Amino acid sequence: MKVRFAHMLLILLSPTLLSSCGAWQKTKQGTASIADAVFYRQVNILHLTFTARTAINQDDAQQSMPLRLNILQLSTRQHLDNAEYSSLLTQPDWVLKESLVAQRQLSVMPGQSVSLDMPMEKQAQFVAVVGLFRQPDRERGTWKRVLSREELDADSPRTIEVRDNTLNLELLK
Repeated sequence: MKVRFAHMLLILLSPTLLSSCGAWQKTKQGTASIADAVFYRQVNILHLTFTARTAINQDDAQQSMPLRLNILQLSTRQHLDNAEYSSLLTQPDWVLKESLVAQRQLSVMPGQSVSLDMPMEKQAQFVAVVGLFRQPDRERGTWKRVLSREELDADSPRTIEVRDNTLNLELLK
């Protein structure tokens, strides 16, 4: 009778014991994500500020022109590093392939500042800013700036100065 009772009790408690293993795992994962949130700053929103000098993107008559910027969130930077300026302008989706996670475009007027706040995708490890200059410096590659996710700040925007035909990343204050 005791053996039968123990056998019946084991059968009845088995689902409860098995489900508690999953509950333990969920609790453990929840604790890990809380620890990550407390000890590691998560960048959920990309904050960028662009400040343009009065002399940017000049035409042949030395007149400053507005500049279009492409902001690209990338999972890897390999395709961007290997990209030609002209192909990146005409076929960014094809050139960047599967590394392109999200993108946004904006224009900067000479002498003005523009701020950008956009959701930071979880799989994005890099943010690239590409300036569509009339005369880019292809030799030095100053038409683009790449920031790793670790270089971003969750609270303060990173500032990129547009000067002549270059993009300059300012130091964090």
